[in-house]
Amino acid sequence: MRRNNWNLHILTILLLVSIQSTAQNRKKLIKGEIQPGQFVPDFKFETIIDFRGNNENTIEGNTKLSEFKGKLIIFDFWTTNCTSCIEHFPELSALQSKFEKDIIILLVNTLQDEQEIKNWIKSNIQRNPEKNIIPKNLKIIVDKDLANYFPLRTSIGYHVWIGKDQKVILRGIPVNTNERKVLDYLDGKDIFFIEDQKTREIKSNSSFFAKDNTNFDYCSTIGGFQEKDANPYGEVIENIKNNRNATIRSTYLNRSISDLYTFALQDELNSDTSILFTASFLPNIVLLVNDTSQVTIRKKYLNAEEITDRLYRKSLFSYEQISSIKYSSQLRRKLMYSDLNNYFRLNFKIVGSIVPQLIPCYKVVKSNSVLIHKSDRTTSKIEIKENMIEFSGMTLREILHEYFLGCRKIFKNESDVVIMGFNDSEKYDLKLPLQRLFEDLTQLNAILAQFGLKIIKSNDFVNQITIQDA
Repeated sequence: MRRNNWNLHILTILLLVSIQSTAQNRKKLIKGEIQPGQFVPDFKFETIIDFRGNNENTIEGNTKLSEFKGKLIIFDFWTTNCTSCIEHFPELSALQSKFEKDIIILLVNTLQDEQEIKNWIKSNIQRNPEKNIIPKNLKIIVDKDLANYFPLRTSIGYHVWIGKDQKVILRGIPVNTNERKVLDYLDGKDIFFIEDQKTREIKSNSSFFAKDNTNFDYCSTIGGFQEKDANPYGEVIENIKNNRNATIRSTYLNRSISDLYTFALQDELNSDTSILFTASFLPNIVLLVNDTSQVTIRKKYLNAEEITDRLYRKSLFSYEQISSIKYSSQLRRKLMYSDLNNYFRLNFKIVGSIVPQLIPCYKVVKSNSVLIHKSDRTTSKIEIKENMIEFSGMTLREILHEYFLGCRKIFKNESDVVIMGFNDSEKYDLKLPLQRLFEDLTQLNAILAQFGLKIIKSNDFVNQITIQDA
């Protein structure tokens, strides 16, 4: 019995020494950020998780980077709260299936703990057992040390390619990883990519394009995709004042044509008081152009099969405006709109405008006379008390707009729009239950019916940004 205890004691000491040695070896490997063209030190995968949220000991029987000899290794850096990362998983899964003998794609998480990721996977399985949030053919690597080799620069969701010689081929945004580029690599061609580089800070006394160190009333610049010093994911810096020159500047970098028109036409969009709610955080766009990829990179509008880095460069533009500080925000946006139309009409035969379009939508109508207490308050107020939201001193449009913002589980399709079917400028006091207390449109209508209101499906004209061939 004593001998067995002694043997167990020895094994425990050996195990602790081994763990300490592994940790020390890892520290020796880590020497800072690795750039394209540089060698990646060999390391053992610390934590491996499968699509069910369970631990695994190996990936295809391998435990170290060097064991994937002859394969292109693609790291996809992600987190559980990165929606765009998760939306990209099916495409990565399809790519892994198509090139399974030549590549290995690994979902790398350096920002969250192992248990947090497991809990997230298993909660998704409980909510939807038939759908795998993590594809079966992709493995998760949880390793915070990898953040030293490939640190976060601008946004999570970046990719790193490691070649057969264990050197970094590229580091950049996710659209670099596509079928065409994988084939180019396997064919031995040169690889070009969009890097997720750090951006240059634009301060009040500087600008991205123009030299605003002299006094003037107005100037603007429009250019294509900016790879140097600009955020490749897109950047918006608005209303930067330069008191010395009495100017105000707005800069929009690497944005689609549809995005730029959305910024320029804000006032016209907001003037449509009939719109209570849109499910999409971006306004719906009507595209009447032959080549949609010239105008947007939003997938639902594209007639391209996949978004590649080449398409990305083609579709994004940059705009900067510097004007006298005396110009109102409305005037600056009107001038921006004029600049965009002049430039895109001349160079791409494209123009944008606000056009009422007949679309399917939801409409709030009166089923009876409105049965709501009119308010005598001079100021508006919103309070949450127990399970109720109390609106005071607000128009019906203002109340419903605020309330429907919490009804995204009902109006969840990107194209869902809710409009006001009647005019009413009176101010009201109204109590409504918290949105989490009901599940569907039928239950919401039962609540609204108490106040003589109802939501119906309809087809109506709604102002839409329309971009068309000139």
